[in-house]
Formats: sequence, C-alpha cells, structure tokens
Amino acid sequence: MKLQKCENTPISLISGGEKKRLNIGSELLTRPKIMILDEPTSGLDSTTASSLVSTLKALAGEGLTVITSIHQPNSSIFFSFDKLLLLADGEMIYSGRPRDTILYFAIRGLPCPE
Repeated sequence: MKLQKCENTPISLISGGEKKRLNIGSELLTRPKIMILDEPTSGLDSTTASSLVSTLKALAGEGLTVITSIHQPNSSIFFSFDKLLLLADGEMIYSGRPRDTILYFAIRGLPCPE
C-alpha cells in the first residue's frame, strides 16, 4: 500500500491519503475475495488518487474483485477501470468499458467536448 515512509509515524499524524491506504490495507489482512469501496479517492490530490487506483487495479489483477464508487474522476482514473456502470439520478445510463463511453454518448446526441 506504499506506506513505508510513515511506518513509524503515529496514525494521528499521517496524511489523509495514507489513512485511506492504511484502512484498505488493514481490510486486506483478512484476505477478502471482494472489496467494496465508497469514494476511496475523495479528498485526495490527483497524484495520490491515481496511485490508490493503480494499487487497487493491481490487487484486482491478483484476483481480488474491487467495486468502487468514484465521483468526478480525472480521465486517467476513468479510463483505468475494467468495467464501468454510470448512474444518473439513481438510474443506470451506461454499462460497459470506459473507452466505449465517448462513442456511446455521441451516438445518443451527447458528444464529449474535445
């Protein structure tokens, strides 16, 4: 979880991003088959958020199922997901690969600005 630099720091003194990674890491100690995370990148700067998503993707590559809600991700994070379910007003408006969203919405008269 990339927490080596704060391994001897009291939890009360570590950053918000480090606390989130510590929380996720402590959950991983039980070796779950699935993790459901609610907005794990909220409040993080873009570099820390990208690093966290990269770590989660690596864990998914090792067989862990990761389900997460993310609000307003940057394009790098958005396109890093394997599968995507988009909701609007509680209704599903898209399900599929992130790279297919631009064409999907363009066909429906909602082109993505360049």
